[in-house]
Amino acid sequence: MFDFLARRTRALRASARWFALVILTQTFTAVATGVAIGYLLMFPVVLVFANQDPSESAADRASAEKTFLRAFDESIPIDDHCVDPKRVFWFTSLLGIATTATGLILVTAVEHRCIRRDGGWAIGLAMGGRRVDAIANSNERQLSNIVEEVAIAYGTSAPAVFVLPGEPGINAFAAGLSSDDSILCITGGAIDHLDRDELQSIVAHEISHLVHGDTLLGTRLTSVLLGIQSIRVLAESIFRLGHHLAECEMEGTLQGYLYMLVGGVLWPFGLFGTVAATVLTMSLGRSRESLADAEAVARVRNPIPLARAMRKIAGHDHQGQIRHPMTALIAPMLFVEPSQTHRWFSTHPPLADRIRAIDPAGDHSPIFEQPTGPPPTHNESPHTVALFNMMFVGAAIAPTTNTQRTSIDPKSAQAASIVVLSAIASCDGETPMSDYEFMRGWSHLGLGHANRLPATDLDADLIQMSIDALADATPRQKRELMTAIARTVSADENVSPAEAELLSSIRRSWSCDTDDFQFTGELKVH
Repeated sequence: MFDFLARRTRALRASARWFALVILTQTFTAVATGVAIGYLLMFPVVLVFANQDPSESAADRASAEKTFLRAFDESIPIDDHCVDPKRVFWFTSLLGIATTATGLILVTAVEHRCIRRDGGWAIGLAMGGRRVDAIANSNERQLSNIVEEVAIAYGTSAPAVFVLPGEPGINAFAAGLSSDDSILCITGGAIDHLDRDELQSIVAHEISHLVHGDTLLGTRLTSVLLGIQSIRVLAESIFRLGHHLAECEMEGTLQGYLYMLVGGVLWPFGLFGTVAATVLTMSLGRSRESLADAEAVARVRNPIPLARAMRKIAGHDHQGQIRHPMTALIAPMLFVEPSQTHRWFSTHPPLADRIRAIDPAGDHSPIFEQPTGPPPTHNESPHTVALFNMMFVGAAIAPTTNTQRTSIDPKSAQAASIVVLSAIASCDGETPMSDYEFMRGWSHLGLGHANRLPATDLDADLIQMSIDALADATPRQKRELMTAIARTVSADENVSPAEAELLSSIRRSWSCDTDDFQFTGELKVH
C-alpha cells in the first residue's frame, strides 16, 4: 500500500507542475503576442506624430514620410525627432499585452461557461449512450450495483450509469462537473468481456476522476486551450481577409498586404501557444491517469483485476476503440486511448507501462480471447430489441442470389446507409429529434463522421435505389444495418405510419418478408 501512496503523491506533484506550466505557457503567449501587437502599432502611432509635427514647415509637413523616417534615424539627436519610437513601443506593448490578456480571459471564460452548461448527461447522450434503468438486463444491473459499491467506498454519491451498446471495444469514461450531472459510461465490449472484479477496478478508476476533480480540471484546461487557440484563429482570419483584399486589385490592395503582414506576424505566436499548451495538457492528463490507477488499486485493495482488465484490452480485437464520430473530443476522458498516437500527444500512458506500474511482478502479456456471445442486439435498449424482432425475425441475411447484381463496395454502402438512415430519421418531419435519431443508428455502423441528409435532398427513387443497393451487403454487414435501422426507428420509442411504410420496403428488398410491416404506435416492452 505504501508504494501506491508514494505513486499517488508523485502523480499529484507532477499534475501541479504540469498545470503551472500550462498557465505559464498561456501567460507567455499573451505577453509575446502583446509585444508583437505593440511593435506593429508603433509604426502608425509614429506616423500620426509625424503628421502633426509643428517643427516642420508646411511644405515639409506635406510629405509625412520624411518626418516618419527621421524618427527612426539614430544618427539624428532625439530632440529633433517628432517622437521617441522606443517610448512609443513601450506604451503600445503594454496596450497590446493588456488587450491580449483581456481577450484570452474573456474567451476562456466564455468557453468554460459553455462546457459547464452542457454537463455530463449531454456528453453521454451525444455519444449514443443509454442510461441503465430498472428494466435493464442482468449484466447492466450488476454494473449499477458495482458503481454504487465503489461510490460508497469513495464516500460520494453514485453517478448515473450509461452504456454504449454498439461499441465492441473495451473502454469507459466519466463526465460531469457536479454530483447532479456526473455520469459513468461503459462500452458494451467492457460488459461482455470483463468479469465483475475487472469492471469494479475500471469503475473505481473512473470515479477517482470525478472525486479528484479531474473532469473540472479538464474543463479548465480545455477552456485555456481554446483561449490560446483563438490567437491563431484570429491571425488566420486576418491573413485570409488581407489575401482577399490583395486579390481584388483595387484601392484595397495595399491594405490587404498590411492585413496579411499582421496575420503573418501574429500566427506563429498562436501556433506556438497552441502546440505547447496541448503537449503540456497531454502530459498533465497522463499524470492524472497514473493517479487514478493508484486510487483504483487502493480502493479495491487488489492490483490484479485492474492489470488483468488492461491485459484484456491489449489483446482484444478492438482494444479500446470507440467508433462514434465524437470520440476524438472525449479521448482525454476515456479509460484507455482509443487509437495509437505519438507519445507527446498521447492522452494516456502506454498500456504496457500502466500494467507494469500496477503489477510489477505479474504477467504483462496481452490476454487474447475470441469474441463470442449473442447477436448485435443483445446489449441494445429493450425498445430496439423489440423492434428488431418484429422487423427482422427470420430475416434472410444470406447474400442475394440474383446473378445480375454484384457485391456492394464500401463507399457505395456508406452512401446508401446515409440515405436510408436519413430517410428514416426524416419520416416524421424535420425536427430537433431527427439528427439524434440519425446519429443513434449511424454511430452503430462505425463508418466515421457523417451528417444527416435533409428531407429536401431525398426522393422516393433515391431512397429505393439505396435500399436495393444495400440488399447486396454481406451477411455481417446486413445484420449491422438491421440493428442500425432498429436503433434509428426506436429512438423515440414509437413507429409512425411513414416509418412502417419505409420498413416494409426494406423488408421486401432484403427478402425478410413479402408482407407489409403493419405495426404502428408505441413500442411495448414485456
